[in-house]
Order: sequence, then C-alpha cells, then structure tokens
Amino acid sequence: MTIVPTPEPRRTARWIVLAAVASGLATLAIAALLTNISERQQEARHPFYRAVELTDTTVDPAIWGQNFPQH
Repeated sequence: MTIVPTPEPRRTARWIVLAAVASGLATLAIAALLTNISERQQEARHPFYRAVELTDTTVDPAIWGQNFPQH
C-alpha cells in the first residue's frame, strides 16, 4: 500500500492567500477597464462643446475655429 503524502497546512494556506490576492487584483483590473470604457462612451456621446452654431453654409474659418481651436 502506497501512502500519498499530504501537503503541509502552511503550504496550502499560502496558496489560498495567493489565489485570493490574485482574484482581488483581477477584479480591480476588470472594474477599472469597465469604468474606462464607460467614460469613453460618455465622451463619444458629447464629442465637443459647441461655442457657436454651425450650419452647412458656414464657410468662415474664424467661426469654425471657435468650435475647433486645435484644428
């Protein structure tokens, strides 16, 4: 009859703590990712602040520059 050695209690406890820490870090990473995605979706709904109203017939670059100063 072969006797299978059982793992030491300290070794088992160490693995449990390691698994709990890894699970916690994975949960935080997923939460941060979902928060980032949500923020980007909100930004996409409101892409810029309109300083002046633009129409299809507005051709003056100064007026366009008020809404798009970096372009």
